[in-house]
Amino acid sequence: MQPIVMRIAGRVAPGDAPRLCEELSALLMDLGTTASSPGTAREDDPAPAGSAAAADTVPDPGTAAGAGAARRCQAEVVCDVGGLAQTSLAVVDALARLQLTARRHGTRIRVRNAPPDLVALLGLVGLMELGEVA
Repeated sequence: MQPIVMRIAGRVAPGDAPRLCEELSALLMDLGTTASSPGTAREDDPAPAGSAAAADTVPDPGTAAGAGAARRCQAEVVCDVGGLAQTSLAVVDALARLQLTARRHGTRIRVRNAPPDLVALLGLVGLMELGEVA
C-alpha cells in the first residue's frame, strides 16, 4: 500500500497542532470507512488566524481508499516538511501530536525532507523514531 502524504508548509504556530491532528484523524477515518478520500485540506481553505501554516493532506496516487479497517489504517503517513518556513518547537510539538494521532488509528508517521535543524530538535526531544523516509 502506498503511504499517505501530508504536506506541512509555511509557519507552524502552537495553535496549529490540533487542526493538523483533526485533519489527519479525518483522513485516516475516511480511508477506513469510505470508498473515496478526497483529502481534508484544499488550497482555498484558510489557515487559522495568525498562522501561515498550510497542510495539504491527500493520499498518494494509487492508494486504495477503503483498504484499511475502520479502526486500523494499514497505510503509513509521510509528513513532508520540506516547505516549512522555519524550524521551531511548535513544529516538533505538531509532529509529536500527529504521531500520537496516527498511533490511535493503528499506524505511524514518518518525516520526509526535514532540514538538519529539525532532525537535531527531534533527536533532542527523543523523537528520532519519526526519522527520514528515503
